[in-house]
Formats: sequence, C-alpha cells, structure tokens
Amino acid sequence: MIDHLSVVLPIILVIIAFLLKLFMDRSATVPLIIRSLYELPVDIIFLAISFAIAATISKVEKRDEGLLLAFVFLVVVLICVVAWRRSILLFETNHKGWSLLIFIINVSVAAFCLTKGIGILVGGQP
Repeated sequence: MIDHLSVVLPIILVIIAFLLKLFMDRSATVPLIIRSLYELPVDIIFLAISFAIAATISKVEKRDEGLLLAFVFLVVVLICVVAWRRSILLFETNHKGWSLLIFIINVSVAAFCLTKGIGILVGGQP
C-alpha cells in the first residue's frame, strides 16, 4: 500500500470532499444524497485528470500519453457535467429511470477514466 500512496491519498481526499459536501452544515436528505451521488462522477474524472497530469510531470516516457489522456479527460468531463445536470433535472421531474440510467453511464465512464489515469501513473495500463 505504501508503494501506491500517490494514488491512495488523492482517492481518500475525493472521498473526504464528498462527505464534507454531503454532511457539512446541513442534514442529509434523500434528494441531497442523490444530488451528491450524481455529482461524484465529475469529481472522479477530475481525479483521473490529476493522475494523468502527475504522470506527465513525473514520467518522461509517459509525457505524450499523459497529455493526451488529460486532454481527452477534459473533453469527457464536459460531457459528464452535462449528463450530471440532465440526470438531476430528470430526477426532479420524476423520470427516475432515465435519471438512474444516465447516472450509471456517467459512473461507468468515470470509473474507466480513473482506471486509465491510475494505470498511466503507476506504470502499466489496467
């Protein structure tokens, strides 16, 4: 685990940020929890961007790939922000099935980006 502190610590930081946004100075209601969960993929992709940038800075042999991934992730995060906003709107207008589907797609995209970001930072491509 100590070998991967460059990955573990930023992930813990995102979890702490999520919990602070959820519970700090307000009570956690179901709609608030859902809004926070739906926003989480955007935070995860920003974490993936930071891993790609860290690999670009720290690994000369990964510089081109890291820059490319960071750029691609920036484009992906724009799409995920739109999807996040639409899923909230759909949730609020009682289209919960569509809202959930968009959320699942958003989480899947974010998980893929995070996997790629971690892969370039720690060496191999998962």
